[in-house]
Amino acid sequence: VAGCGRCGPRVDAESAPVSLDGTPAVTAPVAQTASVDASSLFTTVLYSERDAQVTARMHGVVRRYTVELGDAVQQDELLALLEDERESAALQAAQAALELTRSERVRASKLRESQMITQSDFETAVYKEQAADAAVRDAQVRLGYTRVRAPFAGRISQRLLRVGQTVREGDPLFRVTAPRPLRAALRLPEFEARVLQRGHE
Repeated sequence: VAGCGRCGPRVDAESAPVSLDGTPAVTAPVAQTASVDASSLFTTVLYSERDAQVTARMHGVVRRYTVELGDAVQQDELLALLEDERESAALQAAQAALELTRSERVRASKLRESQMITQSDFETAVYKEQAADAAVRDAQVRLGYTRVRAPFAGRISQRLLRVGQTVREGDPLFRVTAPRPLRAALRLPEFEARVLQRGHE
């Protein structure tokens, strides 16, 4: 005890705790506990909110394409063109038919004013013009299907066609991905979700 008295803390014999055999007892320091905030790390994958596969809207043959992989495109920008001779001819025929029925309707209107034709004949001329007008709009839509366009602004993340390729309605041609906005989906324990709030890091 005398030898250790110099290297250890001084113990007051009167205040130090005593064991059952009368010798001073040795006390150990008590560890203090405290709550510590810790951040949890979660692994996730970022994905674009606007990502779409551009498909063919009709059967046809690819004449040319205007973009390459990685190119930036604007909304409605032309990406590719299918052969359109048949659709162009159909549009011209529909427009010619519309002009004819329109002139017939104008003539029928004048004849109706002079009571030269019945109301039924005049209405028939009107209906023919309306049908011809609808045929023109249908031909315009069909011709528009030969033009493959970007659905929104972004970048070409896939190009799945080549010149001369025959495509069918629904075949994938391009993939367009917008770099923004980005989203992240992650799974986390229920106890973490309870305290998670907007702005937490």
